[in-house]
Amino acid sequence: MTTPVSHGLGTFFHSIPETVFSDLFAGDRRRFHRHRANRRRYKSDCLLEEILRNPAEQRGTGLLMLTYSDPKKDDDRWLYLPALKKVRRIAGESKNEYFMGTDFTYDDMGGRGIDQDTHKLLGEETIDGVKCYKIESIPVDKNDMYSKKIGWVIPDKWVHLKVDFYDRKGQLIKTLKAEDIRNVSGVWMQFNLEMTNFSANHKTVLKIIEAKNDVLIDDQIFTTSVLERGGVK
Repeated sequence: MTTPVSHGLGTFFHSIPETVFSDLFAGDRRRFHRHRANRRRYKSDCLLEEILRNPAEQRGTGLLMLTYSDPKKDDDRWLYLPALKKVRRIAGESKNEYFMGTDFTYDDMGGRGIDQDTHKLLGEETIDGVKCYKIESIPVDKNDMYSKKIGWVIPDKWVHLKVDFYDRKGQLIKTLKAEDIRNVSGVWMQFNLEMTNFSANHKTVLKIIEAKNDVLIDDQIFTTSVLERGGVK
C-alpha cells in the first residue's frame, strides 16, 4: 500500500536523524527519526514522516503527514501501529488530537500554509533580549481548536521564538518557547522546543539532536509502505 502522493524528480528536505520528545511531568521520553520536506514544485506543500525508535515497546510506530497550503483542503495523515500491523488513515477532524500523549497536536506537528490563517502585525516586542515581530494569526478553519495564536518572530531568522495558543473561548491554553536556534545550510532551525499545556498542567520538550538541510531525496520515502517497514534504514 502506497500513499497517493504525486512523485517527481525529487524533493528538497531536511533530515533529522534523531528527535527527542520528553514529557517532563510524566518522566517519559521518546526518540524519533524524522524527515520533513517543503515541496517547492507543489505550492509549498509539506511532507512529514516520523518514525518512533524508542521506547522499545513502541518502536516502529510511524506518522506520515501531507499538509496543503490551500486552507480549503484537509491535510492527509496516516498512522502505523506495529502491534496491529496496520496503517490507519487519520480523519481531518482528528488534527486537533494530541500526538502520542505529548502536548503537540497533529496539526502542531505539521507545517501550516500561510493562507491557513489571517495575520496581523501587532507591533514589535522584545522577548528574552531578542527584538521580535508580534503577530496575531487567526485560523481560517472555524473548526480549528485554536481561536488565535500570538507569535513572536525573529525578523532576521524568520522563526518563532514564542507562540501563545488560545482556545475557542479566548483563554490561553498553551505556550511554545524555542531555544538553541541554529543556522543549518542557510536555514534557521529551532533545536529545542518546549510546549507548556496550562489546561493539562503538563509540558513536552522536543529536542533535535542532528539535522541536515537541502538534501535531494526521492519522494517515495513519504509512503505508507515505508511506514510499514519502519522508515528508511
